[in-house]
Amino acid sequence: MRAQARTRPGWALPLALVALTVTAGEAMMASPAPAAAPMGSRDGAAAEVRVVMRGQRFFPARVESTVGDTVVFVLESGAPHNVAFERDSIPAGALSPLARALGGDEKYLFSKDMVLIPGETIAVATAELPPGRYVFYCAPHYGGGMRGELVLRAR
Repeated sequence: MRAQARTRPGWALPLALVALTVTAGEAMMASPAPAAAPMGSRDGAAAEVRVVMRGQRFFPARVESTVGDTVVFVLESGAPHNVAFERDSIPAGALSPLARALGGDEKYLFSKDMVLIPGETIAVATAELPPGRYVFYCAPHYGGGMRGELVLRAR
């Protein structure tokens, strides 16, 4: 006598879809954070350092870079996002160059535009910035803890 599966007709497919959906969702949530691009190049040329904005977090949250590099913040999810800097964390002499790098003025230290569509970017050139520690955040998600820091080293 052959054993018969004890399932209710019509339930196998919906349960399989639920299992597939949960597995795919867990895989997306468990995906590793992208690493920042390498600091500079071997010949001393400037590099592009990428930071991903995912949900309400920056990945990586601590970015080490070299003066002259460009830090590119890339929207993955959780829009709208921007990049703003804590005024109290900015090294001496960095206020004006940082405001220029963000496309704004010294009164407001945040990116001129919000990014809304996955793949959009905000680039911050560091060529004029002095070495030091810069604390950054996303203004719309500040309360959710979307913060990070840029440690800028001399070339």
